Amino acid sequence: MRYDNIIYLVNVKEYSYNPKLGRYEDETSIDNERHANISKVSLERNMELFGDVDSDVIIIRLQGLVKGNPDYIKIKDKAYNIIKKTTTRRDTAFYVRERV
Repeated sequence: MRYDNIIYLVNVKEYSYNPKLGRYEDETSIDNERHANISKVSLERNMELFGDVDSDVIIIRLQGLVKGNPDYIKIKDKAYNIIKKTTTRRDTAFYVRERV
């Protein structure tokens, strides 16, 4: 399995007060670049997991564990919502769907 696609795990920091600066800061996003394997879910598997044939679900596999839950994932300037996160001893997989 090749991990040849670059993805960004995005965590959004909400509008909050920064005591060091003495003012409120705007909402910012923190991107974490990772190499991943990306593949589509087959129709049969899509029906088993989600009960929906029409949805376009993508599996993103990463080497290593991902701590926490990112808010969304970016691939080539497209944003994807996370449907499900699966973790094994050494790897992490995300089931994602494109944001509308």
